[in-house]
Amino acid sequence: MKTPLALVLGPVALAFSALPVSAGLLAYYPFDADFTDATGASNDLSVGNGTPVVTNTVGEFVFGGGALDLNKSDNEWLALSSDINFAAADTWSVSFWAKRRAGANAPTGMVMGDNTTTDSFIWLPDNSSVVQGMRFRPVGVGTSNNNDYTTGHDQNFHHWVVIADGSGTIRVYRDNVDLGTRSPSGGSDFDIKAIGSGYTGTNQIFDGQIDEIYIFNEVLDSTTVGELFDGSYGSSDTTPPTLSGSDIVDDSSGGPVVENSVVTYTVSFSEEMTAPTVETGDFGNAGTAGLAIISVTPVTTTSFEVRAWPTSTGSLQLQVNPGAILTDTSGNALDTASAIVDDTTIQVDSGSTLPGVLAYYSFDAAFVDDSGNGRHLVVGAGSPAITSTAGEHVFGGGALDLESTVSNAEFLDLLAPITLGSGDAWSLSFWVRRRAGSDNRQGMVLGDIGNTRDFVWATDNPTQVEGLRFRNSLSTDADFGSFPDDGQFHHWVL
Repeated sequence: MKTPLALVLGPVALAFSALPVSAGLLAYYPFDADFTDATGASNDLSVGNGTPVVTNTVGEFVFGGGALDLNKSDNEWLALSSDINFAAADTWSVSFWAKRRAGANAPTGMVMGDNTTTDSFIWLPDNSSVVQGMRFRPVGVGTSNNNDYTTGHDQNFHHWVVIADGSGTIRVYRDNVDLGTRSPSGGSDFDIKAIGSGYTGTNQIFDGQIDEIYIFNEVLDSTTVGELFDGSYGSSDTTPPTLSGSDIVDDSSGGPVVENSVVTYTVSFSEEMTAPTVETGDFGNAGTAGLAIISVTPVTTTSFEVRAWPTSTGSLQLQVNPGAILTDTSGNALDTASAIVDDTTIQVDSGSTLPGVLAYYSFDAAFVDDSGNGRHLVVGAGSPAITSTAGEHVFGGGALDLESTVSNAEFLDLLAPITLGSGDAWSLSFWVRRRAGSDNRQGMVLGDIGNTRDFVWATDNPTQVEGLRFRNSLSTDADFGSFPDDGQFHHWVL
């Protein structure tokens, strides 16, 4: 049961200019609702291929109400109404936010450029044999003129600014950090015909979200780069966000709770926040219990879910740490000269939240043991994820999503393995759904990866069992079938 929250806001007057103002701004694509050029110059975007869309899903855009979503599986990209062409002696700057889709192929990542040739592009690949970061290639100098910035990729939004000074030098910023200069041979000529594509082939097409594209015919200074990063560029909003102790609400009805359990808070700000600035390091405990912040997830543009893990007994009072930098979408910072402390104190006791339960994994937001026994999970291989997509979970807000092939597995390891002897009574409960098209051998739910015994297997193998197989430590099988796979969730209890 969640503690109810009543929030009343008084009248607030905020003023915004209609558009960022700069004589050098050639095009601006906010992607809040469509593909139009918000400068009024009418260099709108149109579909080049596939069915690109504007996504309004929380976490899939940075500022405003949406972002461009491009899916590589359909080779989606957009075309400019009028090409933008910069010569070697021209000054120019481009600014954008981009996030590669989880599981995107390594070569994908073309943000913009000329997709009728093999040069003139800005590319964000995650290819260890090429570059994991950003590559700029100018016009007409061949495929060997690469100007790379190695940063790695983490499936989060990052802000990029590329600046050409008209004298043969480019400078790149990532998340308001100056990554230095490069000197492309032949100059920094750059032709922009497409968004999401910039190469003759389709392997490099962007797969993920792009937001807030600005194209200038001038060199941006570091102040403007900072304004583009924090969202204050062109905005006249100077009202900082506010947060009080009553805006921090727990899901434990004020407690008490037990150590190693997970307490979920909803933290609601007075206005829209820049999600990347609200991070785990911004939160702590004003009480005496040890505390780890597991995750911070946007729920709406103004509220965030904070999952807190008290690691010892004592008191729990979530706080926004003094000195933390959290900004609204106009770049105004929350006042954190002093800590902002939850007005509810929760007592953290020793013991288990679920007597008789050795481990419980809800997979609502993380790989933690919700029983309070501390048997948390860590990545064993691949990139296991929590899916919150409707239809891909049963209860709560999420489920564990594992995408494996016969030769390339994804799995989680228990930090504290569970061993049950032949004289022990035990029960196991879980929901499971096999992915459509999975190899009929795939379906290991849990067990010991170190041997060929000790497992629970949800298989669809007609030569063995279509249903569930339990194998004990003596390699004795107990099969439960026939239940041919139907692509639906099913609940099993052993």
